[in-house]
Amino acid sequence: MDVIRIGTKMSLTINHIVLFLVGMFFCVSSFSQEPIDVANLSIKLSFDQTQDYYYSFDTGDEIVFNFQMKKGRHFKYVEIASPTNVISTEFKAKKIANQRIKVLNKGVYRFRFYSSSLTNRVANVNIQRVPSSIGRKSFNTGWRWERVIDTAYIPYVKDSLTGYKITPYQETVKELIEAKEEEVLLFQKSQRVHSFYNRNKSKTYLRVDLPRLENTVLKSERLIAWAYWIGVGNEGKEAYEQNIKSFSNLIANAADAYCQTPLAGLAVGTITDLILPSTGEDVDYSFVNDYQNVQNFLNGSQYYLFDSGKGRAAFGRNDSKKHGTFYICLYNDNLTRGIDVDVKVVAVKETKLYEFRKYNKQRKEPQYVKLNKIRMQITEKKYRVPVE
Repeated sequence: MDVIRIGTKMSLTINHIVLFLVGMFFCVSSFSQEPIDVANLSIKLSFDQTQDYYYSFDTGDEIVFNFQMKKGRHFKYVEIASPTNVISTEFKAKKIANQRIKVLNKGVYRFRFYSSSLTNRVANVNIQRVPSSIGRKSFNTGWRWERVIDTAYIPYVKDSLTGYKITPYQETVKELIEAKEEEVLLFQKSQRVHSFYNRNKSKTYLRVDLPRLENTVLKSERLIAWAYWIGVGNEGKEAYEQNIKSFSNLIANAADAYCQTPLAGLAVGTITDLILPSTGEDVDYSFVNDYQNVQNFLNGSQYYLFDSGKGRAAFGRNDSKKHGTFYICLYNDNLTRGIDVDVKVVAVKETKLYEFRKYNKQRKEPQYVKLNKIRMQITEKKYRVPVE
């Protein structure tokens, strides 16, 4: 028998050494084939739901992964990822048996499960690890958050105010220099209206032209309103004279009064009522917009009007019709007696006069210089890291 001498006192046969090495091999192999449970999971997912689980593994570990559907056909996908990349993805996963993954570097691994089914689905998952050595059997597979502060210095350019530059200039401004209101006599006439049985018609009309307004760059005119008086016979004239006296007393103390007649006061709202006669003949009157309706009135046809009435006298105000022409139609229904109708129409217009004026002004213009600066930007990030 061959003998190997070690030193001077120890000697082993080759058979003894072989038996010793074989025994050690089977011990290590026996240990390496015993996986340690990391997690036993029952995962329930509903429509469009994702569930992630994280576990730490040591360098040299081997991950053993098992997946089995218990309710439903499959998960849309099952994915395993290392800290740096996706290791495996199983689409329409029904069953995964003893999938083994070698861990090259210690880190936190992610196990992701996703379902797109409209119904709830359930799967059982078992995750195990085979340690690289007996000493690493008790490795903690938990994880924790680690916060990292990242500081960056970002260059930027900023405009810095150094002062102001004064620049003289001229500005032309359109300014109002005068605004006034004035009354305009549009119509005044005593009109004869014959009786019903007279050979002349008992109907007649009067034409009234509203003033043309001038609007230019330096002048603008606006018709505020117009007012009318219709009075029959001497009674109507006397009543209007009384209105003139009353109105004169009203405006006697107003230094800036521009209204000279009761109708102007009525047009601008200074007065709201006039004296009317209590005796005398009356007249029918109508206000129409165009001559065609005047012809219809004279012929006894249907016609359109915007004001009408009947009385010994009448007055009124209009602020809606401000341009063009209108007609006053008069009708005497007395069978034998003709009447004289006194008609007055007064408008009040506003005139504004402008003027271009030049002013010397100064403009302050800010002056800037560009400065190169650096801004510190701090960013905090979180990472999952193994507990140990």
